[in-house]
Amino acid sequence: MKRHNTDIEIVHWDYLVLHQVWPPGHCSTGKCRFVKQDFLIGGLWAILYPGKRLENCGGAPYYDAVKSHEWYKFGACMYDRLLVKDAPDYFNLACSLKKRCATLDKLKSAGFIPSSQVAYSSTKINEVLNDVYRRNVKISCRRSSNDKQYLQDIRICYNHALNMIDCPKHYPRRRSVTEDDHEFQFRACRDLIYIADFDSQD
Repeated sequence: MKRHNTDIEIVHWDYLVLHQVWPPGHCSTGKCRFVKQDFLIGGLWAILYPGKRLENCGGAPYYDAVKSHEWYKFGACMYDRLLVKDAPDYFNLACSLKKRCATLDKLKSAGFIPSSQVAYSSTKINEVLNDVYRRNVKISCRRSSNDKQYLQDIRICYNHALNMIDCPKHYPRRRSVTEDDHEFQFRACRDLIYIADFDSQD
């Protein structure tokens, strides 16, 4: 049963980040099971410029579901009586933005086919995505035990009208990283990286 709080304080945020995770590049054990061969939604975050992610804003309408953690920690910070009124709104918005991006299709159309054997220029990948979306997006990578770098995630930014905007070119560095910060941390890519396929992981 949902409980509605009519006194929720609307939190100010400057822009949103859609965090899309590439599963094979994100998996660090090489033993992950993948449900779908596509980018997954890692999160939809409300950000204060230049890069402070808002968390645990509190006062959100009750939501009893497996994904309630994401709603209470991140979604509630986007609460707005028009944009995001409750948890279903939050998750539907994230799914809608991801569908509009069609990131994997964009990469494949540009010739970037997932392969653990073929290295691509991270600069070229970024340039293609920037050109396709006509906005500055961010790509982040993970270094494996064999010292190769794999595409880990792609971040696209939006304004209050849900139009794509340029993501900040530089995120502020943090002196310490907690487990909760792990997903948020941006890891710059080397020039040559791999877009790991779903059949082989290092």
